[in-house]
Amino acid sequence: MASFTYETLVPEGGAADAALSAYASLYGQVERKLFAAIAAGKDPDELKSDCLKSYGITGRQFNAIDLELKGKISAVKESRRFQIKDLTDRIQKAEKVVSKLEKPAQPPGRRKKQDTTVAEDPAARKKRLFKLHQKRRRLQALKDRRASLIFDEENGIVRITFGSRKLFRAQFDLEANQYESPEEWRQDWQAARSRQFMVVGCKSETGGNQGCTATANADGSVDLRLRLPNALIKEGVNGEYVFLRGLRFAHGHENVLNAVRAHEDTAEGEAACSGRVALTWRFLRGEKHGEPVWYAHVTVDVEAPPLVTRRQAGAVGVDFNQDHLAVAETDRFGNPIGFERIDAYLRQRTSGQREAILGDAVKQAVARALAAGKPIVIEKLDFARKKAQLEDTSPRRARALSALAYRQFHKLLTAACFRAGVEVIEVNPAFTSVIGAINYAQPLGVSTHQAAALVIARRGLNKTETPRASVTRNGALVPARNGGHVAFPLPARNRRKHVWQLWSGARRKLRAALDAHHRCGEGHNPRPPPLSLMRAQGAVSGTERILVSSR
Repeated sequence: MASFTYETLVPEGGAADAALSAYASLYGQVERKLFAAIAAGKDPDELKSDCLKSYGITGRQFNAIDLELKGKISAVKESRRFQIKDLTDRIQKAEKVVSKLEKPAQPPGRRKKQDTTVAEDPAARKKRLFKLHQKRRRLQALKDRRASLIFDEENGIVRITFGSRKLFRAQFDLEANQYESPEEWRQDWQAARSRQFMVVGCKSETGGNQGCTATANADGSVDLRLRLPNALIKEGVNGEYVFLRGLRFAHGHENVLNAVRAHEDTAEGEAACSGRVALTWRFLRGEKHGEPVWYAHVTVDVEAPPLVTRRQAGAVGVDFNQDHLAVAETDRFGNPIGFERIDAYLRQRTSGQREAILGDAVKQAVARALAAGKPIVIEKLDFARKKAQLEDTSPRRARALSALAYRQFHKLLTAACFRAGVEVIEVNPAFTSVIGAINYAQPLGVSTHQAAALVIARRGLNKTETPRASVTRNGALVPARNGGHVAFPLPARNRRKHVWQLWSGARRKLRAALDAHHRCGEGHNPRPPPLSLMRAQGAVSGTERILVSSR
């Protein structure tokens, strides 16, 4: 069983909009007051009775506020520990870069052990000192940021800006943030601090939620009955309840209907309760075509469908790259059956565009696995440590690594596979690209990324990888980025050590060969035109497929 959240637009209505806005305003006020009390060292349970009387809310509404606030505090603490670790790695890397820049640059061709009394070129020295100054500034900024986080961690301080820190700082430069007056900023600030509220559900309650009860209609739509806080009832906002009728979800509507109808079953006993789930509702104010609207989000638990894939049939390996997904399909013995490239260019895209592009690419990969009846194999990657090592990386590679959205890809893929009944296998990513480039790219006539996808699929089937006999005998022949090849001999195999020792040495030799290939001028070919232009000219199709007969 897994939890899914679905979104729909709340039908427009003056009275309903006013009631939801008043609910969100009161919800945010209580949440901020409760956070201030917790920061002062008070126990939330001891404040419950006072909050119920002071703010005119029910016990269930207080529980929702308390639960969400505890989640935010826990998230801040967990994020802070991650940031401290990340900053520590970045500081270590920055210190190495600063130490390297403090030494005069060696003239080309000189060895490190030779006499270094040769005067440094003035232009190179000026450039080095300027870069050293900027790196020292950055290093000190990283240390100050880590010291601040460590101080908060040791003293148990939690900092939360309700309404976002960015909007709070906008008041200090109104013109740059397109505000004509402080009143205009204050209006946005108050709206941002009171733009959402949550109603927690329970599977033993009517409709899965006592405060927001859902009922299914004959036409398949869903009606909601939202219980307002007592303070708003006294003010005469909209009576005791607000009714929202005719809700339909673009995605997951059947799952929501099944959860609602399970509570309408009049049967009693454990058998009836076992099929019921809690429905937690969240109402969020947003914008659509420049107009303010309300969205309803519902979180339900969904039973996992039975798996329709078998490892005995083979596997489908997926290698995530900056601008595409490389897919490789194998049979049960690990032999390649087919390869596929699914375009997913994510640079210079908004978050919504990236999610849509990745979603379409994931659908194609899952459809292939579903048609073949084989599980999907992906790498278990963590880019946090790699991103911490970007101090001395070229700007082009730093942008490429920062633009990778592997976490989003992983989330979309696992969700799509869960719905389709496709098994997902995560494997160790060690040396997949190196093994693919040396063992499979040139013999099979595929790209290095597709060869890496083949290694991933084979690793999901517990297949081992040793150098091919032809590679061991004649040396490795690896494709380069510009369409050429580089050749180099593999290091000697020490059979008393793990085979990854061999692949580690092969990776060093491969990097050296590619660097030499680039320095010789062979890697300075002009870049190919953008993919969109190539498609418009009919040079490539949306999805390139290369079929390779199984061996």
